[in-house]
Amino acid sequence: MSNRPPLGGQPSGDEIRLWREGYRRYLIGKGMPSEAASDIAAKVPYRADLYPMADHDRPSSAIGCDPDSDTVQPASGKTSAPASCSTTARMRRLLSAASEIATEPPRGKNIVFLHSTMCQLGLPRSHVEGMAFERKCGNKALQVTAGSLWNGERFVPQPIPYGSFPRLILPWINAAAKRLDSPEVPLGRSGRELLRTFGKDTSGGKKGAYTMLKRQMLAIVASRLMLGFNAGQKAITRDGTPFEQIEAWQVKGYQSLDWPQTITLCESYFKELTEHAVPLDWRALKALRGSALAMDVYTMLAERLHRITGRSLVYWNNFYEQFGQEYQGKQPLEDFKRAFRQALRDALTVYPQARVMKVTGGLILLPSQPPVPYKEK
Repeated sequence: MSNRPPLGGQPSGDEIRLWREGYRRYLIGKGMPSEAASDIAAKVPYRADLYPMADHDRPSSAIGCDPDSDTVQPASGKTSAPASCSTTARMRRLLSAASEIATEPPRGKNIVFLHSTMCQLGLPRSHVEGMAFERKCGNKALQVTAGSLWNGERFVPQPIPYGSFPRLILPWINAAAKRLDSPEVPLGRSGRELLRTFGKDTSGGKKGAYTMLKRQMLAIVASRLMLGFNAGQKAITRDGTPFEQIEAWQVKGYQSLDWPQTITLCESYFKELTEHAVPLDWRALKALRGSALAMDVYTMLAERLHRITGRSLVYWNNFYEQFGQEYQGKQPLEDFKRAFRQALRDALTVYPQARVMKVTGGLILLPSQPPVPYKEK
């Protein structure tokens, strides 16, 4: 029996069953527990972009569950996942998002945007000492400098933005600006309302999510982003700061507002969103929250895989240069590889179209459909 659906027609029942079994094994090959993979494969409608029928003849070589192996991990028909893939609360959240993403393509407010440069060069993932942070990837570089906000009497220093919150804030604001076709974006009636949008706990306190959200919101608005890149024989520096204005203080008594009402994007940044915005699935970003590295891996794959022709081999040293400067221990590369593999498994869980192979020394990236389908012309 042919594995392909009839030309111009729908696949038969037998072909759909074959597709579901192939997709189930494909998900297991990505590190998903067998029971969860079976559940998702049974629910999702037939979608060739998730798992092409033509691929059934060969085993999947997506990432397996061995965190220390540098060899390809083929998919297996085993009925139980390895112990290292046991279902944690975080994994359950990822699997729930994966099931929804596989069943229902993104639309409406589930589509958000990130500037293509920010997909390649992410903000710091942990607290940064000092006033500046730099990251480099190939011939591009990003410098983030901490800024200050005027409180009506003096400038109040802000930290360098870091962690998961800025990685949720930027895509959400970009999407709102594009949807409203305006650089002025309302931030909602309260921070807790935005927290619920982010899928976060709305608790307060000095270390609560609300306090962290507000702190990171002010930090990213106050910061300055400078981009450096090479164009032929020219080395170019450009201001990539997204934000122009925020109302964060009440002059009377110089009290911090409970929650800023609006934020205004720089006109140049707003215009660039039209040409350089990468569409992302909001459900995937929310599911990955809590791991800034996993969010960076997801956005990198979303920006890169659909542009690849043929096969692209990327060595671990290249990934380390792009993502790994936070790792400075006795074996920084090995520590980074271990963390990156886990982040990659999480990212692949909520990006089912991604085609990635692990080989000795690095990864092979293969042409893949983007997480948000192309618009039909």
